[in-house]
Amino acid sequence: MAGTPLMGLLSLTVVFATLVDYGGAYQTYYMERVCGNGSVVLPLSGSMGPESAVLVHATQSPSYSLALSCHVTVSAPKGHRVTLSVRLVDFRARWDGACEDYVTIRRINYCHKLYREDEDQHYDSDDDSIEFFYRTSGNNVTLSGFQGLQFTLTAFATGAPSSNESFSCANGHVVWSGLKCDGHNNCGDSSDEDRYGDAQCGGGGGDRGPDILIVLGLLIVFLLLVMCAATLFCTKNERVRRFSTRVRTGTLSFLRGAHRNSATV
Repeated sequence: MAGTPLMGLLSLTVVFATLVDYGGAYQTYYMERVCGNGSVVLPLSGSMGPESAVLVHATQSPSYSLALSCHVTVSAPKGHRVTLSVRLVDFRARWDGACEDYVTIRRINYCHKLYREDEDQHYDSDDDSIEFFYRTSGNNVTLSGFQGLQFTLTAFATGAPSSNESFSCANGHVVWSGLKCDGHNNCGDSSDEDRYGDAQCGGGGGDRGPDILIVLGLLIVFLLLVMCAATLFCTKNERVRRFSTRVRTGTLSFLRGAHRNSATV
C-alpha cells in the first residue's frame, strides 16, 4: 500500500518540476563561476531569439562565499541596447548600515535586501552595453543565506518590429516574442508580462508566473494529504482486521487452556 502513494508523489514531483522551470530557456551566469579574472563580458544576441536574454546570479549555493571583485559588462550587438531588471539584491551590511559586500550600478552601491518578483526596478543602457561591479569579501563563512543578486538582462531594439518573432513593448522597446509571459521583466515596463495588454498573459497564453505556482503548490499539498489519509485508513483497517483475528484465536486458545486446567484440578 505504501508504494502506491510514493509513486504518486514522485510523479507529481516530476510534473511540478517540469511546469515551474519557466526560467529554463535562459542561460544563467553565476558570478562565482565566471568572475575569476576580475572582469567578464557576457554577450547577448540580437533582440530576436532565446540568446537575447540571460539571467545573472551570484551563486548556485544558498549563499555566496567567495571573495570577488568583478567588473561585469553585458553587451548586445550594435543597434541594440540592454535592459537590466532587478529581481534580488541581498548582500551583507555592517552594524552601522554600511555595505560589507555590494553590487554597484551607475556608481551607487546596493547591498540591503531588495526582492522584486515583478522586477519593476530596472536600468536601460545608453548604448549597446551595460555595466555593473560585483564585490564580495571572503569571510562569509557562515553561509547565512545571503544570495547576492539575481538580474535579468535583455537585448532590445527600438522602432517598428522587424519580424513576427518581435514583440513591441509599451515603452517602445522591441524584444523577442518568446520572452512574453515567462515571469521576467524583459521590456523594462513589464508589458511583456501584462495579463490583459498586448502580451495577453492572462488569456491562456502560457503565463507560468507566480499565480500558477501557488495553485500547483496548493494542489500538491491537497493530494499529499489525501494520499496520507488513504494510507492511514488502509493501514488502520488492516491492523483492525489482524487484531480481530488474533482476538478470536486467542479467545479460543484461552478457553481450551482454561478447560484443561479445570480438568487437571
